Amino acid sequence: MQRKIDRTFLLRFAVGSLWLGAAVGLWLAGTQVANAQGPSCAWPLKTIGGRPLNVAAPDTNANYWTMPINTALYSSVVIHGSFPMARFISLTTYTAPGNVYAWINDDAIAPDPGSSNPFQPGASTGTGTNYSVTAEQGPQGVAIGNTIHLPSSLLAWIIYRVYVPNKGQNCMGGASLPTLTLVGPSGTQTLLPVCAAAACPSG
Repeated sequence: MQRKIDRTFLLRFAVGSLWLGAAVGLWLAGTQVANAQGPSCAWPLKTIGGRPLNVAAPDTNANYWTMPINTALYSSVVIHGSFPMARFISLTTYTAPGNVYAWINDDAIAPDPGSSNPFQPGASTGTGTNYSVTAEQGPQGVAIGNTIHLPSSLLAWIIYRVYVPNKGQNCMGGASLPTLTLVGPSGTQTLLPVCAAAACPSG
């Protein structure tokens, strides 16, 4: 009698293979330019929910942007953005093989002075909606204030998620992707612009 194939297992295996393959590919490509000047743009890997490439298993309405970090060159990353119009956002760090390391969800992000966080109850309107989050090496787990931790491995990942953008908004929820400022022994480098591949799909 033929054994029944576990479709859930196959799906997870396929997702894991794609995630690991993308990670290795990005890392190998990134080392070509990272030795001296570091990366030239931010968020090189985009995953739009419902499309053929499924990295880190997003739901149909979840959109992801991924940034590799060479921790030998950069000890921390300052992430500065504007809250999008969406149901949920998060920033999550990962180890080199793709295991979750640390995270901060939308309602836990303290807004910049003079701004408000629309994901928090009672948020005021008519003000800016900007925030700054720092990713630096430290212990695994939930964020401490607006600080999330990176693993001690040479390669780390930061993934920015936008779940269910409001009706009429693009895949980023109407906000630009967060800017990334890399901090290392030789100084800081703000990655502008974002990578061309990070743009929302036209169709």
